[in-house]
Amino acid sequence: MKKILFSILVAVAFVPGVRAAFYLEESFPYAVGNLVGQGGWSGGSGSQVAAGSLSYIGLQSPSVTSNKVNLPSTASTAIKSFNASPITSGNVYLSFVFKQITLATSTSGSTIAGLDDDGTVSTTSGRVASALGIHVKQTNSTTYLVGIRKAQGASGAGGGTDVFYTSTSFVVGDVVFVVARYSFGAGAGDDTVTLWVNPPTNSFGGIEPVASVAATNSGNTTDAAQLQYALVRCNSSGTSGVNEIDDVRVGSTWADVTPAGGVVQPPVTNSQPRITQTFLSTGGLVLRGTNGVMNGVYQVLSSTALVLPMTNWPAIGTNLFDASGNFDCTNPVSPSDAQRFYRILVGGNITQPAVIAPSITTQPTNLTVLAGQTATFYGAASGTAPLAYQWFFNTNTPPANATNATHVITSAQAANEGGYTLRVTNSAGSVTSVVATLTVNVPPSITTQPQSQTVTVSNAASFTVVVAGDAPLRYQWYFNTNTVLPNATNATYTINSVITNSAGNYSVIVTNNFGSVTSSVATLTVNPASGAPDFSMIGFATLSGFSSNGTLKAGGTTGGAGGIHVQVWTALELANHLQSNATLIIQVMTNIDLGIASLAAGIAQPTYSNFLAAEILVRSHKTLYSTNGSTLSHGTLRIGKPSLGAQQNIIIRNLKFADLWEFDPSGNYDSKGWDYVHLEEGSHHVWVDHCDFDKVYDGIIDVVHASDYVTVSWCVFRDQKKCSLIGHSNTNEAEDTGHLNVTFHHNFYVNVEERMPRMRFGNAHVFNLYCENLGGNGIQSTCEAATLVENSYFYHPVSTSLPTREENGTASGLPNNGKGFLKVVNSTIVNLPSVNVQFHQFGEATFLFNSPFISAVPPYPYTLDPTANIPNIVTNWAGVNKVTILP
Repeated sequence: MKKILFSILVAVAFVPGVRAAFYLEESFPYAVGNLVGQGGWSGGSGSQVAAGSLSYIGLQSPSVTSNKVNLPSTASTAIKSFNASPITSGNVYLSFVFKQITLATSTSGSTIAGLDDDGTVSTTSGRVASALGIHVKQTNSTTYLVGIRKAQGASGAGGGTDVFYTSTSFVVGDVVFVVARYSFGAGAGDDTVTLWVNPPTNSFGGIEPVASVAATNSGNTTDAAQLQYALVRCNSSGTSGVNEIDDVRVGSTWADVTPAGGVVQPPVTNSQPRITQTFLSTGGLVLRGTNGVMNGVYQVLSSTALVLPMTNWPAIGTNLFDASGNFDCTNPVSPSDAQRFYRILVGGNITQPAVIAPSITTQPTNLTVLAGQTATFYGAASGTAPLAYQWFFNTNTPPANATNATHVITSAQAANEGGYTLRVTNSAGSVTSVVATLTVNVPPSITTQPQSQTVTVSNAASFTVVVAGDAPLRYQWYFNTNTVLPNATNATYTINSVITNSAGNYSVIVTNNFGSVTSSVATLTVNPASGAPDFSMIGFATLSGFSSNGTLKAGGTTGGAGGIHVQVWTALELANHLQSNATLIIQVMTNIDLGIASLAAGIAQPTYSNFLAAEILVRSHKTLYSTNGSTLSHGTLRIGKPSLGAQQNIIIRNLKFADLWEFDPSGNYDSKGWDYVHLEEGSHHVWVDHCDFDKVYDGIIDVVHASDYVTVSWCVFRDQKKCSLIGHSNTNEAEDTGHLNVTFHHNFYVNVEERMPRMRFGNAHVFNLYCENLGGNGIQSTCEAATLVENSYFYHPVSTSLPTREENGTASGLPNNGKGFLKVVNSTIVNLPSVNVQFHQFGEATFLFNSPFISAVPPYPYTLDPTANIPNIVTNWAGVNKVTILP
């Protein structure tokens, strides 16, 4: 078939058309550094020439391409004359390409560029009294507005106060094309300024479009007498942010300052087709023309080399002229091409290519996001258009509106987790992508908050939180905001036997690998038991030591709180649980002979023992109790051991201890060292409460070797010579000083001789004791121990007994012969024998507790019952089964 050839050449570097009065084209072809002093620029030195350049799609690049100007936030204005003679009438247009690097902080606007009359720059502020100024101002944390102003003085005031801004916001980092016009009027105060921001590309090199902002003269009454200078401006306070400006143009027409990416004016006759306009769009190079064959065929040919024969120019598109002979086609442009030439080939037929089935060219990939973030899947396909896209979730569920190459899931949640595939279809078939998996990592969120509650003393209280989020979830409960509750690391925190000190605020922090959440505060209110005394933990066991600022911290002994609740029926079960490292609440269900456990432990027995006796180690974080006053016989609970070190945080309640005594032919009742409860090796924070203790071979409760923070309350001690030894030796001052802090209160002593307690070096607070038939030296203080006795009642001591006594520590070499300090307050002796028994005291007038407390009063809150009421209160409420402890 014969073809008629019409050739038109279009290069990447287009030749601009004739301009009416073109004043300035500035692309900053200067050395990197200060702008001022190069290319005719004068003024302040803040403006900097920076490497690289800015460009705007559809806008013709300058004939000389070089660098750009960087405007950091340093006060200065740079100016340059754009014409030898001042302009005094008509229109002056200004354009430039602009990029905001960092956000302007000003919400009132700041000048970045403009036109000026005389080029005079203020020596104090670095300003120039601009006739036309382009402004920027912040709108939020990521966007800004562009505006225009007429007649701004050098000091910032001047003849005008109005700045007119576009209604469109722009994002930091966008490249923006700004065009402004100054129009001289015939009268006074009637000059106007007009602003375009990112005008349509199809207007480039042609007729100006509708303005973005047409400024009125409201307030701006000062006119410029003339215009002769272009300016760029840095702001002294940084309120304009950091900007970049390039390709500054000044002219008398719109076409001067908006040259299109190519204006072709071929020397052809009107009878031939011709290209009338070319410009770059987002889809490629647009060729527009006329004078074609009505509804005829044309092809677009393209080559990177003009010298190639036409037969070697490949066709890149085939189309039809419209009914008027016009054409409009968009052609691809490769970024790798330095230049490209185009021809229009007229004639021929349009050959429909074979329909090609779709194929996936870019597979979607797996994504991992946090809950609430956006997840975006993308797939690309080739094949004959039109291509239809459909995404599927978990094989066969089509999400709503998922019909594009990109599928966006805003605020992804756990329900969105799964596999996503893309199916692409055309008339020749379909293809399905690989499966891309979305993983949504979900931080914890609380669905049910812990609830406040009110309970009665000795009852149980539980706080529960329900949490959604990815496993593993980790829990930590807190008391009164920031006190960590030991071993309270489950969704439910239970206090098995509430005391008054349990009252307060409870909260929990839940974490996983992706975040954390804090619950609301649940308040526990504790009411006293009806008719019963307050059985809350009191004394040194409630303290948790000193904080960094030297104040005492509460918290103290919590036992197995937050741990697992177990029930034991045998000696081996009990021994195994007590000796484990777990946090446990151990409920003794029946009477247990602990000696049976010694069979498994291999404990050797002296030849004169007529029963098996066990020594069972109690490890940290245990609560041991019964609800029925069960008896533990033939055994010692050992808290701390040289081979295993100190243990801590242990509670023992509502248990009987019996049958750990037998006649010793040697008469040395220290030889076996049997105690019911024995603390040593620095063990601390132990509370023994509402227990019954029968006669024992050595001591009932001994606290030695720097052990600390112990409370013994509401217990009964029967038929015993030595009750409680605090501190094992007169010569152990270095180890025990600062430790051995014990509280004994509301205990009932029946037919005992001494050590209620016997103190060395530490501090003892003894109050509200009741003693019947004291047979020796009751409360003893030696080796500089400080012992305070308050509101205690001693009934029917024998004539040789002493309810209290300070004793010499003769082996210690201490001052005052090693005496202990002893003060007795509001206590009573009812002495039925005729001999008048007295309280012994030493240092009572200047009594102070030893380090670390150095105080005349105990370092914790407590309430004293009246001395006269003590026999009735203690005998009715001390011992087992006088307190309710729920399982």
